[in-house]
Amino acid sequence: MQVSAAFVLAPQLCLRARDPAKEARALAGIAVWAGQFTPTVSLACGDTVLLEIGGCLRLFGGLRRLAGHLRAGLSELGYEVVAAVAPTPTGALWLARAGIATSIGDRHALRRALAPLRLQCLDQPADTVAALAGMGVHTVRDCLGLPRDGLARRFGQTLLDDLDRALGHLPDPRPPFAAPSRYRASLELPAPVRETEPLLFAAKRLILELTGYLAMRQTGVTRLRLDLGHADCAATPVLLGLSAPSREATHLVALLREKLATVG
Repeated sequence: MQVSAAFVLAPQLCLRARDPAKEARALAGIAVWAGQFTPTVSLACGDTVLLEIGGCLRLFGGLRRLAGHLRAGLSELGYEVVAAVAPTPTGALWLARAGIATSIGDRHALRRALAPLRLQCLDQPADTVAALAGMGVHTVRDCLGLPRDGLARRFGQTLLDDLDRALGHLPDPRPPFAAPSRYRASLELPAPVRETEPLLFAAKRLILELTGYLAMRQTGVTRLRLDLGHADCAATPVLLGLSAPSREATHLVALLREKLATVG
């Protein structure tokens, strides 16, 4: 909606400009962290992380427990998530984009769940969605009811292929996320901070990402460097040395708390 209309509904609204580069870094950080649960991670559409979990359910005690780990961990990282589980990546993506947090185990149930979704949830050009709406086609169910040959001639094969991938009729390969060989991340604070606890609160988010990365690599860290940036002078390095490799977030946060208390 227009900004003026939004302010009428919510006068306390705080507007912030989007930063696609920061959003991409945040999504990559989530993907790095999620690598501790499955080696098959991919990014989609600029706001979605896809995890292939079929091969790791037993390791984490089933879907319910794994989903609990994911939600709790993402909450600690400061994110809200809509998690959808489906037999196909595209099906899960569309359900999550529609705001439907659900778990679907077979393709017949998936077809029923996808049928009422609005076409805006599909990754289709706006003019395609508008043209279909002009024909009275507003949902996936409406699309599936049209003759396939005519749909392909009018809107191209891509739309049909996307529908078939979502329903499991075509393979749905996804480019894998390539985790960096070395963990490095940054976090910009909204305001200057001069006390330990606010710094530690922000640093904990980075440490949680780091420990997820270390779990994915099945290794630990013996040295950790945190650079505290300043507006008017060079960064202050904070160095941690450990006697033995560790990837326990609680341990690293406790050590960093002690170290920050000594930084002038």
